[in-house]
Amino acid sequence: MKIAVVGGGISGLVAGFDLAKAGHEITVFEKDHVLGGLCACFRLEGTYLEKYYHHFFTSDQAIIDLFEQLGLSPLVEWRTSLTGVYYDGHAYPFGGPVDLLRFKPLPMADRLRLGFAIMRLRKIDDWRPLEEITAKDFIVREMGEKVYRVLWEPLLRSKFGDKAESVAAVWFWGKIKLRGSTRTKSGSKELLGYLRGGLGLAIDELAKQITERGGRVLTSSPVERIAVDGDKIQVTSLQGVDHFDRLVFTGAPSLFASLCDDLSDDYRQRLQSVHYQGTTCLVLKTKQSLSNIYWLNINDLNMPFVGIIEHTNYRSPQEYGGYRVIYVTRYLDPNNRLYSLDADELFEEYKPHIKRIFPHFDPAAVQERFIFKDAFTQPVIRLQYSRQIPDFTTPLPGVCLASMAQIYPEDRGSNYGVVMGHKASEWIKKSL
Repeated sequence: MKIAVVGGGISGLVAGFDLAKAGHEITVFEKDHVLGGLCACFRLEGTYLEKYYHHFFTSDQAIIDLFEQLGLSPLVEWRTSLTGVYYDGHAYPFGGPVDLLRFKPLPMADRLRLGFAIMRLRKIDDWRPLEEITAKDFIVREMGEKVYRVLWEPLLRSKFGDKAESVAAVWFWGKIKLRGSTRTKSGSKELLGYLRGGLGLAIDELAKQITERGGRVLTSSPVERIAVDGDKIQVTSLQGVDHFDRLVFTGAPSLFASLCDDLSDDYRQRLQSVHYQGTTCLVLKTKQSLSNIYWLNINDLNMPFVGIIEHTNYRSPQEYGGYRVIYVTRYLDPNNRLYSLDADELFEEYKPHIKRIFPHFDPAAVQERFIFKDAFTQPVIRLQYSRQIPDFTTPLPGVCLASMAQIYPEDRGSNYGVVMGHKASEWIKKSL
């Protein structure tokens, strides 16, 4: 069977890999000049580096199994990390129970209440009642107003903007439960995994195995139209017009709606009602370390970014020619002014704020800066989201929709991208 996969991110490549192994003729269409989607990499000092910071957790079995299938397991490394919170002019370690007890911006009673609430939240398995309450209301009820204002409101607003107060508690539950499943045996430290050499090695291997089985993996090939033509699916792209027996679409639902003419108004409206936040990520190659913290959440609504991730506090600088690698990240609506800035402009915008957090920061130590952005990064998980998300089955015969917006109740991530790829390939196999 001829099968098209639209989207060369991790989900599309995994779906293509599964289906190629099953003997099908696969064509992957990727609009960008590189594969990987939100897992895409670029070369820094000869080594793959993710455009957007990535690690995985001990509970991320799907991606761990994928590395095994691709022969990359020897490159998987597990390390502890130090996370922190910047609040009211200070950076506080915030990686475990001891750090929580020492977190002075909250009164001791609130610290204890927060700790017990997190433990209760991690034990919840039935997430459906959490669809009926917003994250804000849930946090205030379980942890108190002060905890919400200090810890969670800045992060929700930085991630979801003016949609923050409409985000359902199930999203917050997913974050807390996942992070609690990836600790050392003592529970005091977080254990994170990374593929030595970068996720680009896995992306390359997936593409290689698809092509070795007779498939095509096309970059710089945006799809312009998807239509039903008799018992075939017609795909129009820069490569021309081709016909397929089945199709997997892994982009945002609204993009799918924009490419298909043969959709009802009700279905099209449902696809377009799934909203995303975009992201802009500034990557700095520098001679200077900012701190010993790997992941610093910025709990200050006056800051123009939500996180500073010093990758080389988790990986050795020697992997990148001795340089330090720092991500400065921001979620935002693509209409936001900051989204349109290039790397130099955004660096100028961020410099005084980085200097405020780290007074010793020397802009002259930054040797190179890179900017990466995507308009479809974080689905906005609203109340009763399970009733809103589209199904894998679309009104177009033989066409499967497998987007990041359907990773639910879990949140987006490379592991769940792999899960979606497997689910899409299983849908195609069953449809045959």
